Amino acid sequence: MSKQTEYVAGFAFTPDNRRVVLIRKNRPRWQEGKLNGVGGHIESGEKPLEAMIREFQEETSVRLESWIPFCELSGPGYQVHFFRTHIDAERLLKLCSVTDEKILVKPIARLLPWRCIPNVIWLIQMALSMTSREHVCGSVGFADTHDLCPGCVTIEPASGFVVKERW
Repeated sequence: MSKQTEYVAGFAFTPDNRRVVLIRKNRPRWQEGKLNGVGGHIESGEKPLEAMIREFQEETSVRLESWIPFCELSGPGYQVHFFRTHIDAERLLKLCSVTDEKILVKPIARLLPWRCIPNVIWLIQMALSMTSREHVCGSVGFADTHDLCPGCVTIEPASGFVVKERW
């Protein structure tokens, strides 16, 4: 049995929830030229929240620590932990592309599906719909990986992957 590769991806919203920080991907090939949340792989021994903080800083040069997990998506050989946060105007101005993948702040209302990886728009909508409903998890830590607790919901889309929505 092969081990799952774990990833994180995050959406940093402006205070008015009208714009979001995204990255134009060069890799992997299936994401090339498409917009996605900022993120990457979780390193050995690292918790998802730690990886989200590190990946965002590595990609944008800005450190944000107030990430809130809102969804997990998994399929054959992978699991992605999704986070959301808000970014203030001062930090927004400091964002820059640190790698060969471009960091962009895009108006959410103008996101075009064919310019994003397939799940980005509904993940953004999910993250925004949860901003007023905080879920406090009774397990080891809300940012830690754990089985669904009573306050969480499982969504199983027709595509066969499993989404754990937390609220």
